[in-house]
Amino acid sequence: MKIKITDNFLPLQISDDICSLLLGKDFPWYYNPSVTSSTDESPTNEYFTHLFYGKNRVCSDFYAIIEPIVLLIKPRSLFRIKANMYPVSEKIKEHGLHTNTEWDDVKMAVYYVNDNNGYTALADGKKIESVKNRIVELAPLVSHTSSTSTTGVRVTVNFNWF
Repeated sequence: MKIKITDNFLPLQISDDICSLLLGKDFPWYYNPSVTSSTDESPTNEYFTHLFYGKNRVCSDFYAIIEPIVLLIKPRSLFRIKANMYPVSEKIKEHGLHTNTEWDDVKMAVYYVNDNNGYTALADGKKIESVKNRIVELAPLVSHTSSTSTTGVRVTVNFNWF
């Protein structure tokens, strides 16, 4: 499997609850000056993150909101779950190709929290549009990049598991 796209992944109410929480004023986001490890700290390269799971433990009081996704992907073991929020930008900017890990046995998925005109781009040029309640599973070593959006903030949740 190189790429698998599933629309309407969650029941509508659960998808709406995730969207409302993550785009709400009370959700804790943490500022990062650069999406990639580059030295580009321009305003269109900054973003915000929220770690739900990492270092072999739940890291967030809000973990329960994304647990329905975890139950559907059926991991043997979680590696990392991280939400990303990219501020709106005047022009769409890609952040740079990368892989989430160097291990070829880690599974990876991106869950799209809201509709916007941003996307995930693959090294082969394919672009996966940000559609609310879509999940995309990628092979672990597929190079990909995130982008900004010009139609509002772009929010995704990345899952890595065994």
